[in-house]
Amino acid sequence: TLGAGAASISVLNVQGTFLLDIREGENFAAHDHDHGHEDEHGDGHEDEHEEGHADEHGDGHDDEHEEGHADEHGDGHDDEHEEGHGDGHDDEHGDAHVDHGDEIDPHAWLDPQNAAVWAGEIATNLAELDPENASTYAQNAQMFQQQMTALETELNASLSQVRGRPFVVFHDAYHYFEHRFEIEAVGSVSDSDATAPSAARVSASQATITDLGAVCALAEPQYNPGLLTAIGAATLGVIDPLGTEQKPGPQLYPNVLRAIAGSLVDCLE
Repeated sequence: TLGAGAASISVLNVQGTFLLDIREGENFAAHDHDHGHEDEHGDGHEDEHEEGHADEHGDGHDDEHEEGHADEHGDGHDDEHEEGHGDGHDDEHGDAHVDHGDEIDPHAWLDPQNAAVWAGEIATNLAELDPENASTYAQNAQMFQQQMTALETELNASLSQVRGRPFVVFHDAYHYFEHRFEIEAVGSVSDSDATAPSAARVSASQATITDLGAVCALAEPQYNPGLLTAIGAATLGVIDPLGTEQKPGPQLYPNVLRAIAGSLVDCLE
C-alpha cells in the first residue's frame, strides 16, 4: 500500500516514451511497418501495467510489473517495466501525437530505451521528494541508462542469428521488444489484452502458421500452451514478459529481457 505522501508517474505519459499502436488480427503480415510515436507532449496512456510510484522515502515503486528503483543505496535500477533514460531515444518511425486514443499498445516496458527514459523521470521525481539524495538518484539513473545501452548491444548480437525466421506468440505482448531488436512475430493467437481467442481466431492462427511458415510458437507461463499445440506449431517455446520466474533485485529487468531473447533464440534455432 502506498503512503499518504506517495507520488505516481504515468510512464506512458513521460516525454520521450516510444509508443506503438496495437496490432489487429492474428496475422501481422499486413502490418508492414510499425506505427511508432515518440510522446513529446506527455500524453501517452497509463494502464495497470505501466505506472511508476515514487514515495517520499525514495523507494520509487510500482506494481509487480512496473516499478523503478533509483534509491539512495546506489543499486541503480528500475524494475523491468519502468526505467528509462532521459535521452529520449526515438527511431526513424517516431512522431508526436497529441491524442493516441485507445489504440496504443501498453507493453512499452519491453523496450529498453523506454526503460531508460523512465529511469530519468523517476530519478527526477525522487529528487523532488528527497532533495538530500538527489545526486544519488541521478547517478543511479545514469548507471541504469548506461546498462540499457550495453544490454541493447548484447541482445542485438544474440538475436542476429535468428532474425528473419517466422514465429507466432500466444498473445501480442512483445511488439516493443520485436521492434527494438528487429525480430518481428508474424502473428498471435490472442490479442494484446490476452482475451480468450474465438474458434475463428484459432483457425486463422493455424492458417498463419501454414501460410507464413512459422517455425516456432511461444507460450507464456500464465497461460495453457494447449492452444499453441492445437494450431500446429512445429516448435514450442516459453516466453515470460512479466519476469515471474526471475529473481527480484537490481538485475531483474535486464534478466527479463535476456530471458525473452534466449527463449527466441532457443525456439528459432
